[in-house]
Amino acid sequence: MPQPSEDRRIPVSRIGGALFASLQVDPQPELMQQLREDLLAAAHHHRARGAVLDISGIAGMDGVVYQQLEYTVRMLALLGVTCVLAGMRPGIVAALSVLDVDLTQIRGAVDIEQALQLLDRPHAPAP
Repeated sequence: MPQPSEDRRIPVSRIGGALFASLQVDPQPELMQQLREDLLAAAHHHRARGAVLDISGIAGMDGVVYQQLEYTVRMLALLGVTCVLAGMRPGIVAALSVLDVDLTQIRGAVDIEQALQLLDRPHAPAP
């Protein structure tokens, strides 16, 4: 499988003790796989306990992309990383609901600030 070029990678950075990635491009399968690998490597290297995935830049999402995100979140959880999706648009939530996608498996937040607050309280219910 071809590797995405560096300009097609989603950068993973740190905010305090948490990892941060902002998806601002169409989430193609190869790109999502590379992001998953980068997040797992960064989580292991930095011993991160949390991750925020900002998806506010995604205009549309189908069930397959959501499942890829869910798979990434489950893999991060195996490394002890709590993950929060930030910025999912209401139209995407509605569309995924119509597709009968289980939206309860990933914690969500309206924005990055709220996501970081949820990481500070990993067992608190989402506001």
